[in-house]
Amino acid sequence: MIHGPPPVNLGLKVNSAMAEIDPTISADGLSLYFSDAIWRTARHRLGGPDIWVTTRKSKDAPWGPAVNLGPTVNTSVIDVAPSISMDGLTLYFASNRNRGAYAQPDIWMTTRKTKDDPWGPPVNLGPTVNTPTSGEWGPDISSDGSTLYFVSGRPGFGKADIWQVSLKAHGVKE
Repeated sequence: MIHGPPPVNLGLKVNSAMAEIDPTISADGLSLYFSDAIWRTARHRLGGPDIWVTTRKSKDAPWGPAVNLGPTVNTSVIDVAPSISMDGLTLYFASNRNRGAYAQPDIWMTTRKTKDDPWGPPVNLGPTVNTPTSGEWGPDISSDGSTLYFVSGRPGFGKADIWQVSLKAHGVKE
């Protein structure tokens, strides 16, 4: 059993009357990304499940208001399960946006030049990660930025399994 202080709710600046899920924190501890719940019974802050961020000035400071990442990253469909890279310049997530030849959801990534720059247009990770017959979701980038872990419904041991792919081997840079 773990002993210590009890968990602390992040309050109304971060949480809403809806459902917040999938938290991922930046390496410096100053940005917390999360998404709206995708449950059928869940209501959302805006049009659909989106990705949000809250920031703070220091690890001892309170979290600021949650901010939607906006229409460059979020769409009117499902955009969830963010995973931020160690340098804070790449964000991986699952989305049901225009899927092309792949099933839904797919794993996407968006990048920015500096932490102060806006996120660029998301890029689908393509056939190395995403498949035409099953969805991929729940991306999690390794701390060194070399490996992406994710869930896929592709043939494996069960209905959904955990997979990994080397990002560097496929030309993806953190």
